[in-house]
Amino acid sequence: MPPLLELRNVKMYYNTSRGVVKAVDGVSFTLEKGEAMAIVGESGCGKSSLAFTIIKLLPKNVAEFSGEILFHDDGEVLEITKMSDDEIRRRVRWKKISMVFQASMNSLNPVLRVEDQLIEPLIHHQKLSREEAVKIAEEALYSVGLAKDLLARYPFELSGGMRQRVVLAMAIMMKPKLVILDEPTSALDVITQANIMNLLKDLKQKFNLSYILITHDIALASEIADKIGVMYAGKLAEIAMADVFFREPRHPYSQKLLAAIPTLREEKVIEHIPGDVPSLINPPPGCRFHPRCPYAIRGKCDVEEPVVKRVDGSNVACWLY
Repeated sequence: MPPLLELRNVKMYYNTSRGVVKAVDGVSFTLEKGEAMAIVGESGCGKSSLAFTIIKLLPKNVAEFSGEILFHDDGEVLEITKMSDDEIRRRVRWKKISMVFQASMNSLNPVLRVEDQLIEPLIHHQKLSREEAVKIAEEALYSVGLAKDLLARYPFELSGGMRQRVVLAMAIMMKPKLVILDEPTSALDVITQANIMNLLKDLKQKFNLSYILITHDIALASEIADKIGVMYAGKLAEIAMADVFFREPRHPYSQKLLAAIPTLREEKVIEHIPGDVPSLINPPPGCRFHPRCPYAIRGKCDVEEPVVKRVDGSNVACWLY
């Protein structure tokens, strides 16, 4: 069986007044059907840019968009990188791949009722009547634990958790196979975060969804992810199944990330990663983590870009292996 999603050497650069930003720089991975993958890393490493690249929501100032993004759908292969914007809108977005954006309040129009925002894509893209669209919207709200009377309310009348559930209902309403979640619990309190994560688990099982979770919160990623991808300066430093990753991370950056997380069941010295995330306009030569890496090999790590190697269940880009 082919994977649901394949990325092969995907690049997405965009122009700025200071130079070309290499936000996504040669990223490759696969996602299986029904699998949840978390992309973790520090702010500014290109996680959200990768999410927008997969669904081909490119910035107007894009400088380069290359590589292959393949979506396998019941025997049909959709080459997203080669599809026109119009074809992406008609065939892919929200039908095959949907996305939950950061900050749910910004994703909803404050002057439109929830009903109007939920039914709009159904009426315009699936040519349904208003009555049919409203019925589907009610079912979607029910799936995320909300009553249908919320359709008549405005987003500012809802709590943060309720708005996030509305956005999730919007994402699953057209029955996509892949949902990209970009910081889905940001700006929510701890209890609401836990409720949203439990809801995501239930939706994944109920609809056999695949997830790509974009987050800087590794503890949150451990709640739902089957696979972990560690992103650093536009590249994936390591990809591993979650049980392998949390037991024995291979890349020095992965090890430092986990060492910075406090634990409840054991005593440990919390570590930090020295230095700053490098500029994506002028990234360091060789391994991009070498200026901050305690194991950097002079003359090797600072000169040659590491190749990806398979090490005990992990794909890791590091010259230590």
